[in-house]
Amino acid sequence: MLATVLVPTHDHGPLLSAAVRSALDQTVRDLEVLVVGDGMDDATRRVARELKAHDPRVTVFDFPKAPRHGEESRTRALASARGDIVLYLSDDDLWLPGHVEGMAEALGSADFAHCVPVYVRADQELGLHVGHFRHPEVRARLEGRWNFIPLSAGGHTRELYERLAGGWVTTPEGVWTDLHMWRRLLAVEGCRPTTSPRATLLHFAASDRTAWSLDRRAAELSQWAERARRPGYELELTREVLGLTLLDLTGRHFALTSAEADRSRLREAAAAAEGEAERARGERREAEARVAALVEELGSARGEREAARTEAAGLGQELQALRERLVALEGTLTWRLRGRILLSPRLAALRAVLRPFGSRLPRVRAAGHPPQLGDRPDDR
Repeated sequence: MLATVLVPTHDHGPLLSAAVRSALDQTVRDLEVLVVGDGMDDATRRVARELKAHDPRVTVFDFPKAPRHGEESRTRALASARGDIVLYLSDDDLWLPGHVEGMAEALGSADFAHCVPVYVRADQELGLHVGHFRHPEVRARLEGRWNFIPLSAGGHTRELYERLAGGWVTTPEGVWTDLHMWRRLLAVEGCRPTTSPRATLLHFAASDRTAWSLDRRAAELSQWAERARRPGYELELTREVLGLTLLDLTGRHFALTSAEADRSRLREAAAAAEGEAERARGERREAEARVAALVEELGSARGEREAARTEAAGLGQELQALRERLVALEGTLTWRLRGRILLSPRLAALRAVLRPFGSRLPRVRAAGHPPQLGDRPDDR
């Protein structure tokens, strides 16, 4: 058998029928469809059984609810897979009739592949998840929180899956289930990934339709399923994707042109800022030199101040010594007698008698003083 198609489901009964029928309506008839129920509600179980009754290629696995999105149940179902390649289809997406054919071609020379992932927005306009394994950075980016391959776009060989330890495992919280599986497959030694150039998937993101009822979503899928079955629609979709790609490239081109202009302006601004910075550095060096000179002057002034303080301290000591000598002098007998003599009435009378002759009398100099002009009669 060429292909195994695994369709996980939980409570999307009204959507499951359109999704599985898009897998059964493939140009490749040699396939099996494994509907893996992860705690299905009654409505979903009823649709799954109707699909099995309609086409014997459908097998239904009615497992109880498992952790997260029932990854362990997928492992149990794939244990019985017979296809050479394993492809995945979400229960709310659609394949174009050539999907299995295109993926089989891609996996003929690779281990892991994805088709061109076209998505339908809530406003019914088309979009494109951009990514290609020929780009050297794609595998590294998948290690981060970035995924351009929805579950319905991916597939791998059974040989690669058998080399994957544990198969599908419960995904850690905070990580998308499909992204976690892609990372694990790509990490298998020798894995050869590729990108198919065919646009064979219509992806309807549930996150864009959280306020929609299941009946409204089922009606949307029904309209697009009719369009997808139309002969030649894959070519129409490819042309539309090409237009989207051209539009995207145009936007990227102008964004890059604008970014380059911005970078040029930034470089000019950076050069101007560097000039200002150099001038500022020159001014800073001058200011530092002035500060150094002021610091030197301050040090000199502090030295002079210390010298002045030392000199003042010496003068203070001398003054104190003089004061002590004066106190000692005032305490002598001579000093006390001098005071009495100066106050004597006889001395006052003598001064009065001698006053008229004062200019002709010799001057009496104090002991210890050097002679002055006029001390001797012959000096006159």
